[in-house]
Amino acid sequence: MSGPGAPLGAILAGGRGSRLGGAKATAEVRGRPLLAWALDALREAVPDSVVIAKEATPLPPCDVPVHRDEPADFHPRHGIVSALRRADGRPVVVVPCDMPLVPPALLEVLLDVVQDGAPAAIPRTEGRVHPLCAAYAPSTLRDLEAAEHDEPLTVTLDRLGAVILAADAAADRMLNVNTRADLAVAEILVRRAGAA
Repeated sequence: MSGPGAPLGAILAGGRGSRLGGAKATAEVRGRPLLAWALDALREAVPDSVVIAKEATPLPPCDVPVHRDEPADFHPRHGIVSALRRADGRPVVVVPCDMPLVPPALLEVLLDVVQDGAPAAIPRTEGRVHPLCAAYAPSTLRDLEAAEHDEPLTVTLDRLGAVILAADAAADRMLNVNTRADLAVAEILVRRAGAA
């Protein structure tokens, strides 16, 4: 879907990457930055994509708009808020830059749930929810902005009535790359998936 009401896709690249030993967005899997893998998946689901990052976050070259307007602290809510502000009243689907194998079909399902009236749609795999790989309705912006500074994101989303979708079938595709060991796992999974 494209046009003025089309959803916005946003890669969230504001994390510290401390456990990885450096910037996540530029870490490579099979010779390509993590950000490029995530962006490829996002583009299969939505026609309009951006990258949301902090001012000092190192990023690889990319051909979508980059918005460096996140606050200095690292609350995970900030990236979602920045994306919703950039969406001009459209639904948003967000993907963290450290999730190189996320299935585009799952992103489409999340968006469908939001476009059917849910305030947010969040996948859950093996008991873990993924609010940074999720879809959000424009109506959630005000509540996310108004949440207490240190309120856990899951608490905010529970209050909003976010829909949690079981996605265990995609559990291995929801790998977050946080360590060098995770990078090695991502290499194996990408190779198994037959990705270039």
